[in-house]
Amino acid sequence: MQTVSDWTTIIDSHSVLIMTIATVIIAIFTALGFFVQRSRKNVASSEEEIEAVVREILTKHQESELPQAEGLAGGHLGEDLEAKDQEIAELIRVVEALRDPDAPDRERRAKAEAALVHGDTQLADALFAELEHSAASKAAAAAREDLAQRRQAAAAARHRGAIAFLHDTHGALVHYRRAVEYDPEDAIGWNQIGSLKYRLGELAEAQAAYERVRTIGHATGDREAVAAALGNFGNIAQTRGELNKAEEYHRQSLAIAEELGQKSIMASTLGNLGIIAQIRGDLDEAEGYYRQSLAIHEELGRKEGMANQLGNLGNIAQIRGDLDQAEEYYRRSLAIAEELGQKSIMASILGNLGLIAQTRGALDDAEKYHRQSLAIEKELGRKEGMASVLGNLGNVAQIRGALDDAEKYHRQSLAIAEELGQKSIMANQLGNLGIIAKTRGELVDAEKYHRKALAIHEELGSKEGMANQLGNLGILAKTRGDLDEAE
Repeated sequence: MQTVSDWTTIIDSHSVLIMTIATVIIAIFTALGFFVQRSRKNVASSEEEIEAVVREILTKHQESELPQAEGLAGGHLGEDLEAKDQEIAELIRVVEALRDPDAPDRERRAKAEAALVHGDTQLADALFAELEHSAASKAAAAAREDLAQRRQAAAAARHRGAIAFLHDTHGALVHYRRAVEYDPEDAIGWNQIGSLKYRLGELAEAQAAYERVRTIGHATGDREAVAAALGNFGNIAQTRGELNKAEEYHRQSLAIAEELGQKSIMASTLGNLGIIAQIRGDLDEAEGYYRQSLAIHEELGRKEGMANQLGNLGNIAQIRGDLDQAEEYYRRSLAIAEELGQKSIMASILGNLGLIAQTRGALDDAEKYHRQSLAIEKELGRKEGMASVLGNLGNVAQIRGALDDAEKYHRQSLAIAEELGQKSIMANQLGNLGIIAKTRGELVDAEKYHRKALAIHEELGSKEGMANQLGNLGILAKTRGDLDEAE
């Protein structure tokens, strides 16, 4: 899921038009090392070989799913960033299961893997469906609770979820829900449900799933899983605009990760603390967090994380008005995202390149970038990303003077943000609706919108947002001839 901060430019009316920069990622915590190690079996293949196969599966899938993005960073195709650690970890388990030396039907499993690599999921899904049904039937027929069979059924259902996630988020959820029905203590299944629900904007259900992960972590003494759950609680609070609560969760997660030496979670948490600082307008602090996160990702060789933080450093440069530096960071980030096949990062970066084009006055290019970004966000079902891009398309229409189109986009964005409880985007769109009302001469309505936006920015502690709306209220007062209030 993405979060946003304000980016401003002055339009002809001298009102402050609010655009939403897509912060490249709120890192979704997976406790990847723990979850993969716990499930790893004695397979014949090396970890490097299996991961290479997984990358090939993702690459083949992206080629069949995403249309070419024209004129960008070498023109590679992309896959979903939220496939990063979680999807890779889940697909690693799928390939390991297919290569299990103790399993029967070796030839059938090899054919299923080969089909997966070529983009065909049917053989693998059918194989795991049979395994799930067999294990579930044995568990149901047993005179006593057969936990081993239930866990086998849960694992098969999770494998089906990982395969379905390549093309169907809702279908993947069905499989993961079955997995936790078989085994209610399946932390991996609950973590995946939380991630998918978060991606779909269903925050209450995501929180409940992550709470199960934390509970299981406490019960088993697994502090890494607890750290991951705390980080994800922080993400949800962050999306809701509860920045103090989000910061508290992230700091708790960071403390555990530092104690355990879990650098992957440390890097993710530092990046998320940077996002909070950015929303608050503390750009130097945000940059510091992003650079710390980037350094750890570089040390670990985690290209996805490097792409995230390069994009976030681009955001800082863009907010400061250094468009050339911002574009350099964005294109470096985009090149990595395309290399790895990460759709979510591509959507964010395309949108931010659209903002740069918009600021430079290249509105046709800006609209093209925003529409490419929106197409990916819709494909992924990422409501928060859709809200950001719709607002930016509204800004393009607004600058062109197409106020009816602009209002439509801003209201669509506002409706999604209200559904998600995404206060930062709500404030942005209320401010933009205020500018439209002022342009139409509807000063009373304009003031109402700006005051609502100001109240939200004050609640969030967003210094730049507060300054923007105070400036817009001052312009309204000046328009009315109330010079004392304008000052």
